[in-house]
Order: sequence, then C-alpha cells, then structure tokens
Amino acid sequence: MVRQKSDVEMTREAFIDLRTAFQEVDVAFECFLDKETGRVIWCSDHTAPVDGDVDGDEPTWVNASREQRIDIWCNGDGRFLEVPAEAVGDRWQDIQAFWRMADAPSCADRFKGAPPNRQTIRRFRRWLEHHPDQARRWRAFRNRRTEGRIRSWLRNQGFGMTIGSSRSRSEK
Repeated sequence: MVRQKSDVEMTREAFIDLRTAFQEVDVAFECFLDKETGRVIWCSDHTAPVDGDVDGDEPTWVNASREQRIDIWCNGDGRFLEVPAEAVGDRWQDIQAFWRMADAPSCADRFKGAPPNRQTIRRFRRWLEHHPDQARRWRAFRNRRTEGRIRSWLRNQGFGMTIGSSRSRSEK
C-alpha cells in the first residue's frame, strides 16, 4: 500500500463546500483547498478593487484573507491545491449512468441515445423539475460520484482525507 504524504483534515461542512466547488467551479470561479485548515477558498474571475487596488485588476476573493491570497498567488509553498473543474465528460457519464439505473422508465426511454449536448442536459433538468423523487435521487447519486472523484483527486495529489466533526480544528 502506498503511504499518503498526509491527510487533509476537514469538517463535514468543509467537505460539502469542496464537493460544491468540484461541481460548480467553472470559467467564472477558481477554488483552492487550504490543506492546513481544510477550507475551500473561492475566487471569482470578475475583477474589482480589493485592498486598495484602485485599478480593479485583482480577482474578487469571496472568502479569503489578504494573507491567504498572497500565499496562493505568490509563495507557491504548496499549502493550497487548486480545485479542478469537473470535466464535462464526467458530468455526462454521471447523467448517463443515472438514466440507466433510474427507477423511471420515462427517464430511460426519453433520454436513450440522446446526444451529449447542452440541450439534452437542459431537457434532463426540466424532467427532474417534474419528478421530485428522481431529482432527490439524482442529487444523492451525483454527490456520491463527485465525492469519489474528490478522494481520487486528493490521492493523485499525494493526500488522504479525514472528515471530522462539525467543529473547526481551532475549536478543538
């Protein structure tokens, strides 16, 4: 068994935030995992004046302190991991796998052989709006698959993951 460099410790809430980052990060946001605290740092590509930056050429940091921003962009000390955007192919595979196992013939029939494009994904979302039980199943299914990708991503970075209680490390 390959030994991990170390574990990233995080609360359940921080893990849910990381899962959201995996599912939602795109061209408008970047996210970073702080390996010391287990927190996810969100950064918007939309620029705005920050900390006296009158030109507005710095990204808008959603929940990062000035020190964290400097550490992420300047120091490169390895404390922060950039959270990758979920590949469109992964999302499409999740949708197809859900269609195959969905307990609703209308879902499997309606989307069988559907092309992997935005229109099909929109149709799927509209279908979910009319089938709340399936929508709940879809969210749980997608979350489980994303969590597996998170664990794989951390392993590939040389880290394990420990999910602790809801209390932060500083409260312990």
